[in-house]
Amino acid sequence: TKTNARGKQLQELLNEGLIEFVDDDSTTFEKNDYGTKLD
Repeated sequence: TKTNARGKQLQELLNEGLIEFVDDDSTTFEKNDYGTKLD
């Protein structure tokens, strides 16, 4: 549940445009890391 909450929080930040500065590599890493933990 902690990972899910973190992912949701990150998505909310993205929606607000607060972390637009995050480069593609970092964004991909976060998504891969989240998917791995979820699995």
